[in-house]
Amino acid sequence: MMLFFPAHNEAAAVGAVVARVPSEVLGHPVLPVVVDDGSTDETARIADAAGARVVSLDRNRGLGAAVRAGFEAVAFCDADGEYAPEELETMVAPILRGEADYVVGSRFSGRIERMLPHRRLGNRLLTGVVRFVSRTKVTDGQSGYRAL
Repeated sequence: MMLFFPAHNEAAAVGAVVARVPSEVLGHPVLPVVVDDGSTDETARIADAAGARVVSLDRNRGLGAAVRAGFEAVAFCDADGEYAPEELETMVAPILRGEADYVVGSRFSGRIERMLPHRRLGNRLLTGVVRFVSRTKVTDGQSGYRAL
């Protein structure tokens, strides 16, 4: 399976994040893939050096385009360090067992160290709307860690 990271100018974080990806989850080898969204820094080189397969877009096309380019993957995780690649097994286990088609990670199920207070408040408000509309217990409606 692949774990993909859409990344734009994430040279400072991407190498360390890729290095944390488990090599295997529940008997399935894991290949980290960085979709480099036209970065102007060393994101692609650092990701490659850390062991990721790199897919480079010719110019910055935005997060949506980078995610679409990586959707051949089973899971994706933002490359900014807010999510734990080590949690991949927890993310994909319900899918591999046939219990779920889609799993969304949550920054609010543990300790949050990197989210600015105004973003945390906005996330809480928007997550409340998502929870109300979907009638599903959602804890992080803007999560950048998803498996499908």
